[in-house]
Amino acid sequence: MKTNSTIVKKFTSKYRKFIFIIIFILISLSAIFLFYSLIINKQIKNELELTTQQTMKYVRDSEQYTIPENIQNLWAKHFKKRFFSPWTDPFRFSKENDILAVERSVIKKFSAKPGWGLNRHKISTEEFKKISNNIQFEDGFNTKKPAITTRITSLRLLPTHLPSFTNWTDPGEGFPFDNYQITSLHLNLPIFVLHTTQDKAWSLVITPNKSYGWVKNNDIVMVNDNFISSWIDSKFIVATKERTALLDERNIYQGLMRIGNLHPLIAEKDDNYVIKFAYSTKDSTAGIKQVIVKKKKAEIWPISAKTKYVAYIANEYLGQPYGWGGFMELHDCSSILMDLFANFAIWLPKYSGDQVYEGEYVDLKELSKQEKEKIIKERGKPFFTLLWKPGHIVLYIGHDKQNIYIFHTIWGLRTHTLLGKDGRAIIGKTVITSLNFGSNNPVIKKTLLQGISGMVLIDDKPERLE
Repeated sequence: MKTNSTIVKKFTSKYRKFIFIIIFILISLSAIFLFYSLIINKQIKNELELTTQQTMKYVRDSEQYTIPENIQNLWAKHFKKRFFSPWTDPFRFSKENDILAVERSVIKKFSAKPGWGLNRHKISTEEFKKISNNIQFEDGFNTKKPAITTRITSLRLLPTHLPSFTNWTDPGEGFPFDNYQITSLHLNLPIFVLHTTQDKAWSLVITPNKSYGWVKNNDIVMVNDNFISSWIDSKFIVATKERTALLDERNIYQGLMRIGNLHPLIAEKDDNYVIKFAYSTKDSTAGIKQVIVKKKKAEIWPISAKTKYVAYIANEYLGQPYGWGGFMELHDCSSILMDLFANFAIWLPKYSGDQVYEGEYVDLKELSKQEKEKIIKERGKPFFTLLWKPGHIVLYIGHDKQNIYIFHTIWGLRTHTLLGKDGRAIIGKTVITSLNFGSNNPVIKKTLLQGISGMVLIDDKPERLE
């Protein structure tokens, strides 16, 4: 009687050559795909290196533009209404019942499909129930109080620091694209608390940026009317250098000041600005202390809205890694523009799809590439024009005979593999590229120029303001 091992030996002997061929083909294909990926990445890198990565190089005297001071003052009033709306008009952008309905739909959606965790395993329904049971919306919202952030923090779709990914195989669906991450919130940002979880660890908050979500309670503190009045009735400064350290009178670090956030000014002292810094006291009430920031790293708000000044601030971001939804306190395509223009009292909401309504919108969707280029060159104002496609938004900074140039934070461009499968040519940072970037690369599925649907002119027309 033949043993199993004898049968296996005869089978492997008979098909050994066939098995070796299959293994050889698989190894060869893996090597080809690896080589193919290296070529794509090399081509992308080379094209980036050929494009000047310095915003001031794109500022031309003939194209200098300035929003008049009287118009910018109107912009500033418009901006402050929105920036402080969590304290003065919390339901300005979304009604209470609408927020509650959205939150309940989010819970329902992820209860059915919780997604995948960091360990590349599916998140179990039992794990998700721990999150949803901690919320308890049965009687509506339970808090409704104004507050302020006391450190840079993440705004989350649900009250958990753990991520959820759609899957780990499709491009643009795994790391770092956490479905629960909405954005990063600045230090000392006005917010409105709607609801607190059962364990008191998280709060659902409304932000100034037309967004709402969950933050850790350790990162916020409630404020009263006196605090709000003293904060709002101030002059403000803004950072001109990203991630500027704030020090107290003993030279002890207190936090990071970032471009795009308003900090109340107390006084000017030698080479420093003395500003207000909100913190949580031992009894969990809001306190204010004085901190110092170097004048060479900040300016009185709003900064004059001139082309060269926008370019100067934008240059701070070049090379910064891409951060989906503010992941790791970084920027994605819309948040970088929101923060950049905040320094000039030009208010933009968080989401790119909402940003297109903050100026004169020019529809480019049905036009050819040549028609799009012609309109952008004729009507676009460098550093004051946004170009938008669903899912991505960029800043137009100028053109020459060959190219239109844009400043943007981008993860990557869609590609085709040799077998027709979708992939990504990863850029993963803030860069200057041409709008037709990747057009000479046969694997790029569609250039940004092809995908652009509209142009937004940030202009000096006061009738656009409320």
